[in-house]
Amino acid sequence: MMKKLKTSKNRKEVNDLKKFLSIAFVFFLFTCRYSFSAHPLITDDTGTQGRGHLQIEINSEFEYDENLWTKGIDTIFSYGFTDNGDIILTFPYLSTSDAQGLSDISIEFKYRFFEKDGLSFALKPGISFPTGDETKELGAGKATYSIYFIGTKENKNSIIHFNFGYIRNQNVNDEKENIYHLSIACEFPLSEKLRFVSDLCGETNPDKSTGTPILFSIIGFIYSPKENFDIALGIKIGLNKVSPDFSILPGITIRF
Repeated sequence: MMKKLKTSKNRKEVNDLKKFLSIAFVFFLFTCRYSFSAHPLITDDTGTQGRGHLQIEINSEFEYDENLWTKGIDTIFSYGFTDNGDIILTFPYLSTSDAQGLSDISIEFKYRFFEKDGLSFALKPGISFPTGDETKELGAGKATYSIYFIGTKENKNSIIHFNFGYIRNQNVNDEKENIYHLSIACEFPLSEKLRFVSDLCGETNPDKSTGTPILFSIIGFIYSPKENFDIALGIKIGLNKVSPDFSILPGITIRF
């Protein structure tokens, strides 16, 4: 969501990547129970809204890095155009110490193409449009493209989600144009209405001055006082020097 990153002289990118993959593998094998992924998680799930159903999310991120706060709000509309296909429209608003305003609007399509014995797969291609003011670092200045492969495995009392993505980060900000994303997430039921959630993510650093990937984890809670209404709160923590220090992630979700 936010591209403000630190630079670092530490270039141990291979060790950082190996560390992330090792943690991810252990995390994948020994954790993860319950439900579909949702804010504050980054990792998506293969679940869709169903034909004719609408979901509205208002998700915020308050990021702290190098003694500065950056604030963002995403308003996301997901509509089920088929039982296993969604169209997703995101309107991001960004506020930094130097500027504030609308960032780059995006549209995505999620299609679940396989589902059997608790295992399902989906693809989610997307495009973002240069609606943010790139001179104020509110946007990329060019259209960007992405595609994500999404996997979900359901067991009797557990669910795990896996994402692998590619982003064609065309931009005027002298950033890398080829960005890769890897993440896994899970949820633990604490009661019928409350879930503990966790996420582990790694992504190519768009900063050309370093090859060290961005690594972060998320922990949080989702409270569902009603079947079609969720309240979420999470914390995102940077796992290496090039990642932002931490973020606070509140959000609400309403389904119709």
